[in-house]
Amino acid sequence: AASLNADAMAGVLAAIREGDFEGLELETFGYSLRPEYESTNDRRGTRRIVAYTVLNNVGATIHDVDAVGRVIDAAITAGANRVGGISFFASDTEEARREALAEAVRSARAEAEVIAASLGHRLGPALEVRGGAQRPGPRVMTEGVKMASARVADTPIEAGDQTVTASVSIRFALGQESGG
Repeated sequence: AASLNADAMAGVLAAIREGDFEGLELETFGYSLRPEYESTNDRRGTRRIVAYTVLNNVGATIHDVDAVGRVIDAAITAGANRVGGISFFASDTEEARREALAEAVRSARAEAEVIAASLGHRLGPALEVRGGAQRPGPRVMTEGVKMASARVADTPIEAGDQTVTASVSIRFALGQESGG
C-alpha cells in the first residue's frame, strides 16, 4: 500500500508541477498508513489484517485564483482521489485595512457628536483611542470533494470577496456647552 501510494503521489505531484502554476508551493501536511481488518464474529476476538489504507495529504499554494481549478484537474487526472480544504487568502489587505480604520473612526466621531449634542455640548478632543482592523483570515471552502474518475471537466472555482473589518472605541471629552 505504501509503495503504491508513493508511486501515485509521485505522479500527482509531477502533474501539478508540470502545470507551470505561478508561485506554486507544495507541501505534505499529513501521512497515515493504517491496517484494515476483516469483520469477525468469533468469540476469541481475533482480527486479521486484510488491507492497508494510506492517506497522503498534500497542499498546493498558488497565486492565481483562476488557476485553482486547473490544479485540481491536474491532480485528479494524475490519480488523486480526494480534494478538499480549499482556502483563499487576500494577498494585500493593507489599503483596505486603512480605509476600514478611517471609516470606523469617522463613524465613532459622528456617534459621539450626536451624543454630545443631545447633552447640549460640543464634542471635545479624543482622550483615548483603542481598536484596529483585523487582517482577513482564509476563506475556506469546507465542502470536500471525492473524485475517482480518470478525466473530469474543467473545475470552476470562484474565490469571492473577503471582508476587512475595523473596530474602534474612542473616549472623547465633552466640549463647551453649545449655545443656542
